[in-house]
Amino acid sequence: MEVKETIKNAGKNKAIDFFHNQTEIIAVALKIRILKRKSFKLYFTKSFDLFNDKTQVKYIQVLNFTKEELFNLNTYTYENGICQLFDLYKRLHSTTFDDLELKAVLYSSFFEVLCLYSFYHTTAVDLFKRIEDLTTHEKTKKKEIKECLEILEFVKENAVDLNSKSSTHEFIENKLFDLYKQSHSTILEDLHLRAVISASLCMRFIYNKF
Repeated sequence: MEVKETIKNAGKNKAIDFFHNQTEIIAVALKIRILKRKSFKLYFTKSFDLFNDKTQVKYIQVLNFTKEELFNLNTYTYENGICQLFDLYKRLHSTTFDDLELKAVLYSSFFEVLCLYSFYHTTAVDLFKRIEDLTTHEKTKKKEIKECLEILEFVKENAVDLNSKSSTHEFIENKLFDLYKQSHSTILEDLHLRAVISASLCMRFIYNKF
């Protein structure tokens, strides 16, 4: 099974499980009436398949919006995060989705992005942990691996200057992301870049690799 298909299924399963376990909380937070809950579930389940259909422009627009805005949310819960995305999307974009559909599509995009970020992060950590076993060919010829290693070196060089007792991991990560975007061209989408930077910081603060 392709990686994207695996991630899509992981996001869908996580979204369905969370909805099943937290139906009342989600319904209240997103203001979904009892009689509309089955429709909401159908909408968000369908969305996972439509995100990968290039003809479904409005679904892809929502997914890209979530990728861009997820890191700007000021929230600690899934349902509040989705509510913030909904309010922000309505404020910034016109859409043919009605409110129930938009909430459902944002809900599914939220979980797909989380699973995608988790995949990128885990893959980068695994790569960095086996760095000494990589062949010269892997380090220099495979573009994605080569850039991930370059990002690791970039974080090594710049993280110390940003670190202080008052600096949080999130603050340092955001600063490194901005610095890298300003000073480097990249083949990675922003979500992937953020995940690799975060993984690089983990190697420093958790695994004490540099």
